[in-house]
Order: sequence, then C-alpha cells, then structure tokens
Amino acid sequence: MKQHFKNPKFDTYKELKKFVLSPSCKWTYTEETIPPSGDPNDPIDTNYKNTSLYSHSFLDRPRSDFVRYPSVGDSKYIDLVSTAICDIMLYNGFCVRSFYRICANATHPYEKVYSTVPHVDHGYEHGNIILYLTDAGGKTFIEQRPDHYEYHDPKEDDVLLFSGKHYNETPSDKRRVVIVATFM
Repeated sequence: MKQHFKNPKFDTYKELKKFVLSPSCKWTYTEETIPPSGDPNDPIDTNYKNTSLYSHSFLDRPRSDFVRYPSVGDSKYIDLVSTAICDIMLYNGFCVRSFYRICANATHPYEKVYSTVPHVDHGYEHGNIILYLTDAGGKTFIEQRPDHYEYHDPKEDDVLLFSGKHYNETPSDKRRVVIVATFM
C-alpha cells in the first residue's frame, strides 16, 4: 500500500517544521540505520548501503526485549508532532489509533547516491507515514509485491503513507530531513 496525502500545511505542521529545521533541535548520530542481523548466513547485498543518519526521537519505539511499549523521547514536542501528523491524516480521511514511534531523521549526501537497506520498521503489523521537510530528494521505494518496488520522488512538504518493506535513496546534494512515524 502506498498513498500520497495532501498536506494542508496547518499551523501545527509549520511550527513542527520550524522546530525540526532550527538549531534548537538536538540530533543523535547513528552510524548504521539497520542493525546487523547477527546471522552469519545472512548474505550481504552490495546493491544497498547501511547508511548513517541523525535522528531526533519524539516517541521511542517499543523493542522486543524488555521494553515492549513506546516511551516519550521529547516531552516538550510530543504533543505538537502527534497533533501535526493527526491533523494531516484526518484532513485526508485517515485516523491513527496509536503511534508506535515518531522521529525526525536527517541524512546528509554521500559522494554518490546510495540505496539504503530494504527493511520493515517493526516485526508486527503497522503503517508508516513520512513528512518530507526539505526539498533534498531521496526517493522512497515501497515493496508492492515480492521484489517489485514502486517509488515516490519527494518534494518539500510531501506526505507519504505506506506499509511494508521499504528503503530510500540518499540525497544527492542537500540534507534530507523527514518526520517518520509508525502507527496502528
């Protein structure tokens, strides 16, 4: 499933975008976006790169070990980000029951454009939404059937709703900043 939503750019969205793109937003560096599986039999697909990124967590994901529920990462802005996302989704006739994770991701360009590692965000049923805050490009690919992907070539302020396996391309020359949320 892949849907391109309309973004009415409500005040909540504008305020969220202003914060995330400001020097006040604190970022955490992650060297590899997809943790290694630990299985020595997993083949390494050289068509993809496990890229680095910076993230700002509003709502930390539940994990499969001892933390089986989301926890608030940024209590000052959690209401703003969840309201901004819900405002956009409601405008498009979609309602979220609950969020599993909400974060901002920033990816810097590499020496060339890479495709990131295809993945699903959680091991249980969920939907994904991406708000593209910059015009840096970086196509998002969503698997429609096994080994067949459709892509979205984002523009600033685009909103993409989807589920399933996905990956993206790194930006070519500017910082790509997005809000990513997973939900039920």
